[in-house]
Amino acid sequence: MKIYRIAFESPELRQLNDALEKKYPGLSLFVWENELKVYVSEIRLKPEMQNQGIGTAVMRRIQEYATKVGKPVVLHPQPDSRKKEKLTNFYKNLGFIDNKGRKTDYRLTEPFARTMYWRPPKKD
Repeated sequence: MKIYRIAFESPELRQLNDALEKKYPGLSLFVWENELKVYVSEIRLKPEMQNQGIGTAVMRRIQEYATKVGKPVVLHPQPDSRKKEKLTNFYKNLGFIDNKGRKTDYRLTEPFARTMYWRPPKKD
């Protein structure tokens, strides 16, 4: 049986996190990884920064990193009240899918939270 560490510090991922927070003051971002996945634990923008493409740009940079390291991006969307559909559409437009039904990957799921994931394109 293989034992996985819960998380580890990747200097490159830490640099990306810090660079994005510096580029977008008011962004709160926490991204970590383990052997299986890149996990977006928090991504929040101040209300005046929303609907300007910043969230999309941040997620695209995270997806670029995940592609480079060959890992899926996993998150648990937790919308503010009355914004569930908008948040779901945001992630689906970025290629994320719900981790349920026939597409369930039990290595990426959490038992008590809704999980969405995005997989990098397969290399030929």
